[in-house]
Amino acid sequence: MKKLFNILIVLAAISQTISAQRFVTKDSVWQSNTGGRFYENRLVEWNTGESSLNVELRGDTLTLFNNYLQKFISEGGQMSALARDAARFDRNITALNQQNAEVLVFIGRDVMDTITARFAGPLLQSGWTVKDTAATLDVSFSVNGQGQLRYQIQGFPTRNALLIGSSVLRLNNYRATGQSLDFFLAQGGNWFTLENKTKLRLPGNQDVANRAVNLSGSSAETIKLEPNFVPEKKSAKKKKKG
Repeated sequence: MKKLFNILIVLAAISQTISAQRFVTKDSVWQSNTGGRFYENRLVEWNTGESSLNVELRGDTLTLFNNYLQKFISEGGQMSALARDAARFDRNITALNQQNAEVLVFIGRDVMDTITARFAGPLLQSGWTVKDTAATLDVSFSVNGQGQLRYQIQGFPTRNALLIGSSVLRLNNYRATGQSLDFFLAQGGNWFTLENKTKLRLPGNQDVANRAVNLSGSSAETIKLEPNFVPEKKSAKKKKKG
């Protein structure tokens, strides 16, 4: 009995070692058409040389078209709802800043300063750059004696900045335009604006705003190929800032 128990322990250890070393290197999905019937193909490859191909029937031409039709309608509605929420961000950040002033009067403590002390560490590192449609310039952050987060873009005066939690950053009077600019934290430590045209980056840091999280630590490649859907041709008939 003891011998069997020891064998099971060894097998479990070997299994864990293999699992720890085995990771996905490629995960590809594509559509194929065979005789008017559409299939979804998924090929998964591992670093061990193993692979798995799964083929699943998605339906005929009409079924596939209706699936895409419903997908487009659904995603359009979702984007509309998200856009409505995003349009309120500027006003919401301003309201939070006003509430902070009220809290300071009533309680005598500054919420924004506490957030700055807790989350500003990465921004205080040297080497940040800001890239927009005009140029890429050096930018530095500091905290003054009153606990206020400040920033300076190369060639421009030092201005106030606001941190809302750990993932929202407002730069007041961005590049002397008289307008604030809001940034949102991306995976990897970079910051991006909602329109994704202006970014704050550390040297060598890649733009990973749209990259999926890879918990395995491997650099698996994920490929999504949409089908080449060619509709039947028919003959023509004559006839602001929130």
